[in-house]
Amino acid sequence: MGDYGFNTEIIQTDETAERKPVEDFLHRLSLSYDSDVDYTVVMKEGSRIVATGSLAGGVIKCVGVEPEFQGLALTNTIVSHLEMEAYRRNRERLFVFSRPRNRAAFEDLGFQSVGEYPEEIVLLEKPGGGLLEWAMSEGADQERSATEAANVALVMNCNPFTKGHRYLVEQASRRAEELYGSTVDESRGVVHLFVVSEDRSLFPAAHRLRMVREGTADLSNVRVHPGGPYIISSATFPTYFIRNPDDIVRTHAGLDLHIFASRIAPLFGIKRRMVGHEPYCPVTAAYNRAMKDILPTYGIELEEIHRLEQGGRAVSASTVRDLIRQERMDEVKKIVPETTWRYLGSAEARPVIERLKKEKDRRH
Repeated sequence: MGDYGFNTEIIQTDETAERKPVEDFLHRLSLSYDSDVDYTVVMKEGSRIVATGSLAGGVIKCVGVEPEFQGLALTNTIVSHLEMEAYRRNRERLFVFSRPRNRAAFEDLGFQSVGEYPEEIVLLEKPGGGLLEWAMSEGADQERSATEAANVALVMNCNPFTKGHRYLVEQASRRAEELYGSTVDESRGVVHLFVVSEDRSLFPAAHRLRMVREGTADLSNVRVHPGGPYIISSATFPTYFIRNPDDIVRTHAGLDLHIFASRIAPLFGIKRRMVGHEPYCPVTAAYNRAMKDILPTYGIELEEIHRLEQGGRAVSASTVRDLIRQERMDEVKKIVPETTWRYLGSAEARPVIERLKKEKDRRH
């Protein structure tokens, strides 16, 4: 017998027969079992599940307790178990989502708030202070940025980096100089370009970051940063809380943007965020709409730019990937910068391209 007289069991997440009862249990609690989970623990009374929790990388998620057993500190037991497993796997920083009403319970366990989508979702981390540590490592100026600097932000995935991306960066660079540029204060008129760090794209995060840095190296007021776990990552996307598919993008974007506007923008002195018009991807288009609603409430202006077109179509990373799949490399060369073209021809890129040719999806 385990804690409080309950049995504790580890679930084989790749076994449908073991996973299905957990999925059903969470469903009854208006939660879902996310597909990215890689470790699950349950507490049982006999054969009946009374509590569960999971890990997905460095995120604690899918935590649920049967209502009649709440108040027995089973959440504490589940989270403590998951923490020990995470540290055993060398995951030193942990994130957890909570409804705002349950925030105190996780704070009692040593978690600290990263940010909140008001009245919807709060994101906490342990140990605390990671966002500030990441920002300082990327050159943020805590003492001056919030009050004195006036800069522009771009957030990109760049899978891979195209001439379309380069065009948007050039537009942002010029706009920053026009609005905020100063020959006296080098902290003003800077473009902070955050590259998504989540490794769920066909091109690895490290490769995408390098392509962006090499492809923008000549733009003196552009600073390229890895987005880390704080910008468009699994840590800011609380899927398992959301039952209505129509609410998924809204909630993802809401939490991510509230964290960006309330925590990240002040540290980098960001007063404007620029984004390319999205004619193809409905998820990105919905995210752009969320920015129009949320960012101005924090005093951050949003500027949408019409994207670079060739042949009547916007130049996009998805087009590049499709052309690579079709082995139409002469056409790829026309829509990527020389730096990206050199990368695509390198030995390092070869396994990525071979994998791309075998896959049929259109992942970002």
